[in-house]
Amino acid sequence: MPCGPRSTAPTRSCSSPATERRSTSCTTTTTWCAATNAGIGHVVALSGLDADTTSPFCYAVTYGHTEQLLRDSGCAVSIARTSIFTEFFLRFLHTARQQGQIRLPAGDGSISMVSIADVGRCLAALALAPPTGTSA
Repeated sequence: MPCGPRSTAPTRSCSSPATERRSTSCTTTTTWCAATNAGIGHVVALSGLDADTTSPFCYAVTYGHTEQLLRDSGCAVSIARTSIFTEFFLRFLHTARQQGQIRLPAGDGSISMVSIADVGRCLAALALAPPTGTSA
């Protein structure tokens, strides 16, 4: 079943100077428009644990806008929110040990990490299940 009305909007270019949010929004909108036009019945998306359009953290803002665009697209959706990937974080440890510090937007200093393999298994399970329509 199609995930929304077929778009007849002209293709938009994101090559003009714009903020990161506008550029990401344009790219994401184009992606969901293509999914709608292709009749995709269920979109499984990876987002961030801190998705929030009002956050001072750029990735959180981007995730928040992406999630909103997905919800507004009319597509059946399942959104998985992850924290920092363990494998990504481990790359910082060598430098952190040398400098004696690591800088991350971690609020009170607590962070949670997740492995890429675990996230992959969760995304596969979401893809095989009916849409949740929410962030997981």
